[in-house]
Amino acid sequence: MKKKPMISGIIVVALSGAVALMLAAGCGKAASGTLHSPTDTPTEAPTDILRADIPSSLTGTSWQLISYGEPEALKTVIPGTRLTLVFDDTARLSGNGGVNIFGGGYTVTSGNRIALNDMFWTEMAALDPSFNEQEYAYQHLLAKSHSFSLEAGALAIYCEDGQVLNFIEK
Repeated sequence: MKKKPMISGIIVVALSGAVALMLAAGCGKAASGTLHSPTDTPTEAPTDILRADIPSSLTGTSWQLISYGEPEALKTVIPGTRLTLVFDDTARLSGNGGVNIFGGGYTVTSGNRIALNDMFWTEMAALDPSFNEQEYAYQHLLAKSHSFSLEAGALAIYCEDGQVLNFIEK
């Protein structure tokens, strides 16, 4: 008589364990969907964060980059390129870096603080190296964004290192 391999038994045990973990994870939520701490006191979200369903001053706006870099030595966008930034009403952003398109999420908090998250870019290259360099700078400055100001059809995004991105409304 042949012995059956132990592999099938191990797979059954592993799958059973995975199902048990998934069921246990679902038990941490109350019927209302609110997460509770071990002391059964509801946790509260920070009050200064604007949720996706609460519009910020950026919600539904579209911008075109005109200059960037150190405030005392701004670089203008290369003629013929169009670098854009769009904030939608679901806390998502998108745009064009001159060569590639990008997207991600954004959060606005009190004091015109901004955080970009879950950013992604397509990965193409331009034949003109200066277009690639400009886009690289744009990507890295967006990643360092920490605050912004809006004034008469102009958006300035300030970066952690003191650099700035200047946009006009499109």
